[in-house]
Amino acid sequence: MNTAGMCVDDHITRPCALNLLLDKQLYEHLRRSQCSRVHYPSHSLYELKHTIEEILIPSMSVTYLPSQSRKKQDVPLPYTASPWKLLWADILLFLRSLWSLPGIILPLTPWNSGALDELYPSKENLWDIVVHVLLAIYQLIFLLSLPVLFILAFPALGIGIYMAVALTLNWVVCRFALNGSARILQSQVPVEHRPEHDREHWIFINGVGAGNFSYATSDARDAYAIIKEDLLNPKYKKVILILHSQGGVEGGLVIDWLLDEMPRELLQNLEVYTFGNAANHFNNPFKTLSQAHRNEAAGETPQVNPAAIATKTIRRIEHYANSKDFVSVWGILNFADIPNRYMGRVFVRPGSGHQFIQHHLDTMFTLGEDMKTLDTNEFMEMEVEVPLDELHRLKADGTGTGDSVDHHDIDFPYEEVNADVPLLQSDGSIRRKMKVKELSRLWLYRNGASPMDGS
Repeated sequence: MNTAGMCVDDHITRPCALNLLLDKQLYEHLRRSQCSRVHYPSHSLYELKHTIEEILIPSMSVTYLPSQSRKKQDVPLPYTASPWKLLWADILLFLRSLWSLPGIILPLTPWNSGALDELYPSKENLWDIVVHVLLAIYQLIFLLSLPVLFILAFPALGIGIYMAVALTLNWVVCRFALNGSARILQSQVPVEHRPEHDREHWIFINGVGAGNFSYATSDARDAYAIIKEDLLNPKYKKVILILHSQGGVEGGLVIDWLLDEMPRELLQNLEVYTFGNAANHFNNPFKTLSQAHRNEAAGETPQVNPAAIATKTIRRIEHYANSKDFVSVWGILNFADIPNRYMGRVFVRPGSGHQFIQHHLDTMFTLGEDMKTLDTNEFMEMEVEVPLDELHRLKADGTGTGDSVDHHDIDFPYEEVNADVPLLQSDGSIRRKMKVKELSRLWLYRNGASPMDGS
């Protein structure tokens, strides 16, 4: 399994397209950084259910998967199974997902953000692409050669020397041709300062599938230390974590560690937004046991009271994915519908592409000619169907006291939702139509805005 070192931006104060997130120099360095890709098991019927519709019958609507609520517990969760079972399941998942492999780089155009787009034909981008292709070929040959050496019974000392030389060469290329020496970079993007920005801290974890052949890599440990320090800093009321690709794997691991060690009150300050998430799970347990659940456990009839719904430990988690992106198909789209496996709301855009700026920010947070995020775009205007029980959670996230508390991962007036005409589904469920921009918390941060927790 190939993993890697990743790069963490220690302080991205105000992103653009979300202010582009990074200036060119910073983004070029981050994009070259590498992070872990851990292979996991299990599968869903996502590709069977959606692939035919998306390929043969083009869809212009967003698939919306609400944040999972309390359901029957699956203990232990599948990702804790035997490593050998995980590896075998991941191989099978890879083969089933091959149909979407071209979706990593397609479409090649347009380049709405110019030279910041990953596939823009600048000399820096072309150099990166060539190096990554050569590294991929080199690492594949190395992996395939290992069983051959053992079958041919080469001396152990010779195999050890061969592996040491091969891994050293790989490290040298990654260090000097791609990553450089800096592991943590601070954004120098010139932005208009606002007082509310002082209480925010933005952290970006990138991901590229090449590298260190391990899971809890040093970069994941670096990210954990940075995020924990920021959450403990009383200066910051919001710590916003942006994850892309295999950065979602490392971010999910960091969150698992934080859930083990950090007070729940501090984790309420954390917001997480992922793009093309490669992780196979995303945990976010309830902060408290709701009164309704206590009544049910005591044998009493549960009361349908939106104010009694338990709060999640991390109030806001959103995932953005393209339906034909190989990494998303292999990652989030395969695991998101498994109960208690993937917490947070999932927005699935019809289309392909895995690159962070070119295929995600350019299509979901589109820039205008003035390099500011437009007030609307095709993706944000698309409609989704929201289950009625999800609407109740939007009305009140609760401690069981009935107090008005901001819901756990969305921020808009419930009255607007409640005014929609309900849609009765064939399965008897009730849903209401809403636009993506009415559900997206991240959308409220565009162009330097800073939504209040109670807004």
